[in-house]
Amino acid sequence: MIFSKYRFSKYQALGNDFVILDEANHEACPPTELVRFLCDRHCGVGADGVLWVKRPANEMVVFNADGSLAGMCGNGLRCVAAYLLDGDELATGKVDISAVGNRYTCARKPNGEIQVAFGTPSWRSNELPERSFGGAEITLNLEPNIDLAVPEQHNRDQRGNDNPSITGTCVWFGNPHFVNFLTDDTTSPLAL
Repeated sequence: MIFSKYRFSKYQALGNDFVILDEANHEACPPTELVRFLCDRHCGVGADGVLWVKRPANEMVVFNADGSLAGMCGNGLRCVAAYLLDGDELATGKVDISAVGNRYTCARKPNGEIQVAFGTPSWRSNELPERSFGGAEITLNLEPNIDLAVPEQHNRDQRGNDNPSITGTCVWFGNPHFVNFLTDDTTSPLAL
């Protein structure tokens, strides 16, 4: 399938790269086939996802590389903010963007970085494990053969087989996040 009439921009934030499609340039939301094509790193543009900017409200819709909806993406929000600020004829340096029912104020700092006021994370959401509500620590058992960044958290089961696990807590920031707190900073580098 050939998609030759799509104007796009490509931005990256902290290593996540995105194709941005603006409703101002296109009549309809991108079809799944187009998202997959654009994100394909061999035959398309290559990206972690597609960001659809809905006008006039500056609403961001995030698509994963497989074409599915992703919800909120902080790095995607930074990319959309940079895109909108790059095209801002008034050069205000600030822009408000909606994503997943929330409004975020974004500003370009003097060094060019995009700062986002994300608000306060929530410890409760239907998308989080109930046992983690309120910031309670939980242990996640991972698939065997996963190389954890923090070796002291790599456990063995009763038979001596590898049983990697990691302990942390869950928070909601527009989508679920798992946070692992380290007790010291001597374990380096962290493979995130």
